[in-house]
Amino acid sequence: TLDRSSAASDVYKRQVLEIIQRRFQKNVFAHIPITKTKSSNMVTDIDVFFSYKDTGVVFQVKSKRLTELSKQGDAESIENDTKMAIIEAHEQGLKCIECMQNANEYYSLRKHGLGYVSSLSLYNVCITLDTFPGISTLSYIKSYSQQSSPIIAMSLYDLDSVSYTHLTLPTSDLV
Repeated sequence: TLDRSSAASDVYKRQVLEIIQRRFQKNVFAHIPITKTKSSNMVTDIDVFFSYKDTGVVFQVKSKRLTELSKQGDAESIENDTKMAIIEAHEQGLKCIECMQNANEYYSLRKHGLGYVSSLSLYNVCITLDTFPGISTLSYIKSYSQQSSPIIAMSLYDLDSVSYTHLTLPTSDLV
């Protein structure tokens, strides 16, 4: 059901937030609705965001699971699952970045203290619940024509692994 899916999605977003907060204690934000004015409809929302020095990263989390046909290698099912889990997250992340590049025009970004993000180099990372076979290859193939904003996608497990093994920063830089 929709409520179960929404609850699961919230759990995964919280897990991404916890992973990012483990590495970056400051300037980490979660569930930021983006609105032009206090009373306007939401344009989009940021699942998780962090900034460090001159860089900001938007994480869009999708709880779409692989279908059985995809797990069995059915090309059409893999294509559909990739679209629902990776492409849609990427497009939403690009919309977030577009808004963030004009942060002072958005009430909710100013309200959350994010007016500064328009001066950052912004990146978009899609996080999936399941490990998609060939996620890196699929991301490359899907973004080949969009070299200005390539798709960066990984599973929740991959993000957790990367945060432990490759995001080592001197403790003094974190304070």
